Amino acid sequence: MQTAYEVQNAAVGLFLLSVVFFNLRRHGIRHKHSQTTFLYMLVFNALLLVLDAGMSLLSGRADELSRGALPFAVAAYYTLAPVPGALLVLYLYHLIRREQSPKPAFLFALVLPIALNALFSLISLRFAFTFTIAANNVYARGPYFALMVAVCYSYILFYLATVWYKRAAMIRQEFSILLSGALLPVAAGIAEGVLPNLNVIWLAFSLASLLLYINMQNVQANTDHLTGLYNRRRFDAVLEAYFSTGSKHKRLCGVMVDIDRFKLINDRYGHDTGDRVLRSVAELLRRSARRKDLVARVGGDEFAILFGAGAGMTTDDVLKNISSGLAALNARKLYPFTVSLSIGSETCGIKSHMTQREFYKRLDTSMYEQKRAALSEAENADARG
Repeated sequence: MQTAYEVQNAAVGLFLLSVVFFNLRRHGIRHKHSQTTFLYMLVFNALLLVLDAGMSLLSGRADELSRGALPFAVAAYYTLAPVPGALLVLYLYHLIRREQSPKPAFLFALVLPIALNALFSLISLRFAFTFTIAANNVYARGPYFALMVAVCYSYILFYLATVWYKRAAMIRQEFSILLSGALLPVAAGIAEGVLPNLNVIWLAFSLASLLLYINMQNVQANTDHLTGLYNRRRFDAVLEAYFSTGSKHKRLCGVMVDIDRFKLINDRYGHDTGDRVLRSVAELLRRSARRKDLVARVGGDEFAILFGAGAGMTTDDVLKNISSGLAALNARKLYPFTVSLSIGSETCGIKSHMTQREFYKRLDTSMYEQKRAALSEAENADARG
């Protein structure tokens, strides 16, 4: 009966994973680190479901094939058990760091517990360490089984702590889904501790993968495909959250940026050059803000930055960063013209009664006032010339 139950769990988990896998493949990977990491997480989750069911089928059988296969199935299971958790952490890293490749030190810290756990698992083939195989070919947990559990849950706890720490930079739906992605396996693990015959950890991980896939679709829907920045939808959602959830005890700062003469650039040099300029400006703005600040492309050649005023960052700091970044961009002479920007800014104070629409209108007006002033100055210079 227990074997049938575990095979059934594996079948349900594999079905959920296959639905996510084929939907992800159908919509395309788009060469993003987070999506590739997520695919590997699905694959290892599937392997563990198969190994878990296989251990149940092989345990207690007296034939030579079962006796020979069970120890290696158990060793493989114990070796791979922490991998989905580590990939979950890596997936979150790519989301938070905007698809950047991890630093070697981070990768080393990520892989080291897996390597140590693999060593414990291999030792257990000869000595009863994290698992044992009795003379009657029955698998059982070893005296140091808790070491493997500790390695697995260290990744999950680190993931949960990171999601909680970064919650201010997330909209409510994204935060809830990312949190649930780890809470489901945690709840399953606790349930297994209370009810030893319950075996639902990898089924829970499969359900969590489904939730994370939903979040991945939300991220794609909120991301501008050309620049990799957030889009107008995400910008509006964050702005609405500030004005509707009682966050106005914090000062909100906004910066609006428009590329000057962008239509002329497209007409004279082609849309490929225009796209390159958009990506250059997007990277410039991303570097001008902090990682937790929202940087979005809100129109064809318009960008915006939203951030809470506080220690370490002011509107003047952002404007100075943009100015120095623009000077460095033009110094590289990537284009046969000088890239120039019109920039406006606005701050919603703690006691302000400004609405979301008023804040955006003031931000937009501030930017266009600078643009008109710059055009007027250029026309006067041409007249004097």
